This record gives sequence, structure tokens and C-alpha cells, in this order.
Amino acid sequence: MYKSFALSMLLAVVTVVSFSSCSKGYKCDCTYGSERVIVSIDDPKAKAQEQCDDIRDDLYRHSKSVNCHLR
Repeated sequence: MYKSFALSMLLAVVTVVSFSSCSKGYKCDCTYGSERVIVSIDDPKAKAQEQCDDIRDDLYRHSKSVNCHLR
């Protein structure tokens, strides 16, 4: 139950970040299990990569088969 709640909260934060930056920028595209999350990041590439890495680390706590890349 806690794992499901924590994952729901993480996805809620990811959704807010995704909708808060509508201008062109980078996208962090993550897949884990049968789920896919795409987060828009409106920062310079180095900072966007750091944020994508942080998202991957957060998702890794819930699923050990996480794949994220910046595009």
C-alpha cells in the first residue's frame, strides 16, 4: 500500500512539472515495467540531465527496471 501511495505521489509531482513548463525544452522519457512517464524540462541541457537523473533515481526505488533518457 505504501509503495502504491508513494508512486502515486511521485507521478502527481511529475505531472505538475510536466504541465508547468509548456515552452520548448528537453523531455525526460522514462519507462519502468509497463509504465511510461515523460517530463518536460525547460532548463539548460546539463541541468535537465540532472533532473532526469533524479527522476530516474526516484522511480528506481519503486521498480528496479527503470530506463530514462533525455531527448
